[in-house]
Amino acid sequence: MKKIEILLRKFLLNLFLLLKRKEKTRTAPNLNGNSNVVIIRLNRIGDALTSTPFIRLLKKHCDCNITVVCSKSNHFIFRQNGLTDNLIVYDKKQNNLAKIIRAISDINPDLLIDLHDDVSFTVSMLIAFSSAKCKMGFDKKNNKLFNARVPRPDSKIHHIVDRNLAFADSLGIDYGKDEVNIVYKPDANSVALVENFISKHGLKKKFLTGINISAGSDARFWGVERYGKLIDFLSNTFDTKVILLTDKKDMKKAEEISKGKILIFQDDKFDVFAAMVGSLDFLITPDTSIVHIASAFEIPLFGLYVKYKTDDIIWYPYKSEYEVVITENPDLSSVDYETVVNKLKPFFERIYHEKNT
Repeated sequence: MKKIEILLRKFLLNLFLLLKRKEKTRTAPNLNGNSNVVIIRLNRIGDALTSTPFIRLLKKHCDCNITVVCSKSNHFIFRQNGLTDNLIVYDKKQNNLAKIIRAISDINPDLLIDLHDDVSFTVSMLIAFSSAKCKMGFDKKNNKLFNARVPRPDSKIHHIVDRNLAFADSLGIDYGKDEVNIVYKPDANSVALVENFISKHGLKKKFLTGINISAGSDARFWGVERYGKLIDFLSNTFDTKVILLTDKKDMKKAEEISKGKILIFQDDKFDVFAAMVGSLDFLITPDTSIVHIASAFEIPLFGLYVKYKTDDIIWYPYKSEYEVVITENPDLSSVDYETVVNKLKPFFERIYHEKNT
């Protein structure tokens, strides 16, 4: 049923684009404190996080009123960063597309920006039936819906953050690279909870190494035995305290890795998990949204990446020092322990000694 729905939506979108008259090209407006801007950024947590550098530049340099149309799965990222004036949450299960279109029209936006690289039925409908004076998006398959088209930077070369910054360039925003990073600020309660955890376990003034084992799919789980060997190597070679970070669904795996000897940290709230990442000195993780939280705090990171059937550049931590192991196989099972530890050791040693001298 799901496959039929996808095919139907694709057919309807193609038909709509075929019949739709192309919007006349126009110059994007000069934005100021009275301007209303709507940004569309649906989908996942990582998609939301990597859009925050552009949103911060837009707010800082233009001081405009920003509304983000987001998803039920990523809205809390925008609520947490303090950069937006309003959120409109799209819930696919409630089929509230018409309601979202009306909400956008009520704002009477001077500018609507589609931050998506790809083309979808939902986002295309939001753009097509919006009353925005100017509609801006990448020059892609549905480009006739836009009247301000932005050349799409090559995803084989440019990080997703830099691709989003193409909109800042098109709007004439003059910024420095030192202004660009992921924005995420855990609330005070989350920070206090993590501080209590650290204090309770006597971890203050210790070099804290977090190993996150959860990444949303089993394809990015590296294996109980290999994580166990890695923890033994780090604990026996360096004066560091290792903390296993895990999602609830992976708690059994974490316990098998820990064997009751290594601390496990798990919390259902993303905000608390993010606060823990921000308290670390070093993070080891598969490719997941936590990578971008590490970037927000500039935490050095070693990543395990699956780059399967794609030429796109990996979504590395934008601002953190990092090293990675990349496999072009569909999962991490082919990445052996020796490959990881040989690449990790010199990088970890440098970060560790810089922190301890």
